[in-house]
Amino acid sequence: MQNLVTLIFITILTTIALVAILFVNNFGVGFSNKISDWSNTATLFSGTLTPILSFCSLLLILHTLRQNHDALQNSKNSIDLSAAQLNRSEIQATLSNFESSFYSYMKFLTELVNNLSISRTQNSDYLHDFNFDHSLFNEFKGEFFVDNLENINFEKAKGNEVFKSIVNTIECVHYCFNGRGNLGDITKLVLEMDGSFTRNYLKLLCSILNFVDQADGIEFKDIYFNIIKAQINEYGKSFIFLVLLANDPSFRDLKELVVKYSLLEDISCIIDETGLDGITPLQINIEEALLSNYVSVNNNCFISAFGAETLLGKLSVEAYKNEN
Repeated sequence: MQNLVTLIFITILTTIALVAILFVNNFGVGFSNKISDWSNTATLFSGTLTPILSFCSLLLILHTLRQNHDALQNSKNSIDLSAAQLNRSEIQATLSNFESSFYSYMKFLTELVNNLSISRTQNSDYLHDFNFDHSLFNEFKGEFFVDNLENINFEKAKGNEVFKSIVNTIECVHYCFNGRGNLGDITKLVLEMDGSFTRNYLKLLCSILNFVDQADGIEFKDIYFNIIKAQINEYGKSFIFLVLLANDPSFRDLKELVVKYSLLEDISCIIDETGLDGITPLQINIEEALLSNYVSVNNNCFISAFGAETLLGKLSVEAYKNEN
């Protein structure tokens, strides 16, 4: 602005000096006694200088308006920046609180798994006493290997190995029915055998999944679901796979979240010329039709617990379409 004011000031002085020099050269210097001479002289200077001075005044006004506009824009930018910083602070605070709770829950889940333990001797009597009361056994009465059933126990295990023990027990019971028993009902039975510790694990897992799902203002939730996936070993995922087959109402929310976020995406399968031969590490043949249990539909989009691009994901969607 200082440069512009200086330039205008110099222009005004130069113009006045130029007009004065021209006037003196043509009319000389002196004082007239005639009022008309003074009037004509004033008219000359006014007519010559007024447009130039008006133009310079307009430039100054425009420059002042521009400065005011710039000042207002700077104020707006400062306010926007402050608002953005405040919003960023709120987002960071929300994320910090969320992550603090999330990792606390994950630590609790890890401690729960590490403290899981199971012995060899606690279950054979349960199965033996159960066989004439349970509808599952009544359906196949006389067709399964009672001696084998009475000898079934959970393998002694601790921590993540507990899931392997439970899965192996389900496989053994399934074998006692010559592979004809409903796998979901068998899973229910084995869950009743192991007491409450795996149910507590599943409830806590469901709570953590729901906590992330319902969190507001959190971007990239997939990061946290991937952390949860990484915490579950292959037998843990197989265990969840079998639990969802049981269609237990208490695990309905868990099933919806497992499907919604493809928690079983890392499960592998074996395919032969006839189709699905098995799901590893399970030693049980799984019918493709059962895979429809792991699919939901949202806005005409099929969502599989095994993911969209995996082979099991595609097979499960196909099974769902065939069933419906």
